[in-house]
Amino acid sequence: MYFTFAKNLKHMELVKDEELKKDMRMIEYEYSDKGLLKIVSKEQLKKNYDKSPDVSDAVALTFFEKLYSRNNTNEDWSYDGW
Repeated sequence: MYFTFAKNLKHMELVKDEELKKDMRMIEYEYSDKGLLKIVSKEQLKKNYDKSPDVSDAVALTFFEKLYSRNNTNEDWSYDGW
């Protein structure tokens, strides 16, 4: 989700929030044993920065459904009763 978030940043305008900027700068990447790019674990980030990137996690989570939605049916979720 962070990779999708980063990819879409150029198309977005985020609120000017210092805590969000600090959190986003905390995110580090490394290569796995299989040579794949991955985000450093949250536990490691807490050790490195003495805090968790909760604000940037919340923003990045808005991209979770796009990545992992398993419900690919064409169900109509609209509701006209409101």
